[in-house]
Amino acid sequence: MPGRPQGLRIHDTATAFVARAAIRDRFSRAESTLYQAEVSQSESPLALVEQRNREAFEAPGA
Repeated sequence: MPGRPQGLRIHDTATAFVARAAIRDRFSRAESTLYQAEVSQSESPLALVEQRNREAFEAPGA
């Protein structure tokens, strides 16, 4: 199925505990993939977040 994160099967979440961070990560990656398909010229949202985080951590006083 397009847009489904690699390695995620439908029954994985039905029978096993999935940490909130893992759910957020899977959602963010899937959303990024879908967004790139819709707006193919745009930079990856995940790449933008990574860049902004790096800038924030390197800023004076961080």
